[in-house]
Amino acid sequence: MKYTVLRYFPSKIAGESINLGIIFVSEDNEERAFAHVQKWNRLKAFDDEVNLDLVKLLLEQIKDDVDGTLLNCEKKFELERYIRNYVNEFSFGTIERFPYESFQDAKEQIQKLYLRFDYDKKARLNKSEEKEII
Repeated sequence: MKYTVLRYFPSKIAGESINLGIIFVSEDNEERAFAHVQKWNRLKAFDDEVNLDLVKLLLEQIKDDVDGTLLNCEKKFELERYIRNYVNEFSFGTIERFPYESFQDAKEQIQKLYLRFDYDKKARLNKSEEKEII
């Protein structure tokens, strides 16, 4: 699969960022998904000036674009083209490749790696599990 992480940079100068979501696309483009943070208090603590309603709206729009709607579900999703538009406070990282047998299992592993604080401490990956995935 290919995946890329959406990050929020309140200030490009300061260089700080927080992971907000991940786009996943299978090699055959048959499966695709967008997963995003659910713990909004963490984002608010990261940037106390962020407009949460606007961020939630943006993430829902990305989810609609990626997951497909009646208007675009038959089209091939072009990940490289899609992420080009995000270059400012919200930007996607490098597109990575990840081998998998099960799309859902791989998606869950990657989510636990990049959106780790959305999981209870007991469900988070430990350091050796993180290294194994990487």
